[in-house]
Amino acid sequence: MKRRMLVSVFTLLLALVLGVLPVFATPSNESVQSRDHLDLAESLNLSAGSYEELGSDPNASRDTYYYIEYSSEQNSINPLKSDELNVTVVPSNEHHKFIENKEKKYLYEKNTLSVSPKNAGGILVVVSLDTEAFPRIVSEAKVISIIGDKPKGLEFHTTFYSSDTRKFSGSAKSSSFKKEFWKSEVKVGATAKHYYSVSETGFYYSVAKLKILDGTIIVLPVAEYDFLSNMMLLNSKGVPYPYYYDPYASRIMHEPASASLPKGYNPNVKWTTTEREAFKDAYNKTYPLNTINWAGEYTEVHHIKPRNRYGDNSFYNLMPLPKAFHRSAVNPWWLAY
Repeated sequence: MKRRMLVSVFTLLLALVLGVLPVFATPSNESVQSRDHLDLAESLNLSAGSYEELGSDPNASRDTYYYIEYSSEQNSINPLKSDELNVTVVPSNEHHKFIENKEKKYLYEKNTLSVSPKNAGGILVVVSLDTEAFPRIVSEAKVISIIGDKPKGLEFHTTFYSSDTRKFSGSAKSSSFKKEFWKSEVKVGATAKHYYSVSETGFYYSVAKLKILDGTIIVLPVAEYDFLSNMMLLNSKGVPYPYYYDPYASRIMHEPASASLPKGYNPNVKWTTTEREAFKDAYNKTYPLNTINWAGEYTEVHHIKPRNRYGDNSFYNLMPLPKAFHRSAVNPWWLAY
């Protein structure tokens, strides 16, 4: 009996040495420390998404594409740290061409280099934040392409964050959600989704840490990186800040600079027919080609920074809005601010 046990142990050890039986080790969370989100965004030249930067609705869902290169030959024990990795933010309208060029480069190096790296390649991942049935939001990380040698495993660790301003400087709002993919599951289309129910106004974003796991004998992380999603200003019911563009003034209804504007009125700021007519006259004089019907059943004047948040009657804090939009989208958003 003892002899058979010794033979079995010897066979197992021999299989490990020869690489026949890989060991899937549990990755250490201490292997790579998460980078500060502001530093991370700066290093990737990634914008938090203001209107001026985007030229469109900053609170619409957007896809952010990341390409990360890895090699398990040189880093099978100690994974590459964030500042050592070759990570590229790929413009969404260029990711097909980007992958085509990477595939050509990989095949060229594989066929021409005398010593080509083993178990090396790259993965294109798309990360996004979007709204679900209010107040729920969803963070999604999806594998779009795998170049070169496919790793043995992938892990996504997703966490939601909220900031008081449009900066990647928020505090965690959820625990980390973990999604694993092993062997045949590591493929194009592998997707990790994480959900969170919003209860406080804030600038929300998610961080998806990708761990690439590989190795011949012991499977360990060979590369790790934190991917930032787009950012959305949501009220306490999880509703994005409404988007409106004034075509005559060529400006948008700007979002509040902070998610925690104090509540209260300026006693010197009144809003009566007199103030409304004064704004209408100033608007028509500034934009004489406008065709706005100022009748109350069609148009209402909105305080971009509301009066009950110490907003004033200055010209650029006021904006004419269609009555239906003002009452169905804008006012309800602020009621849940």
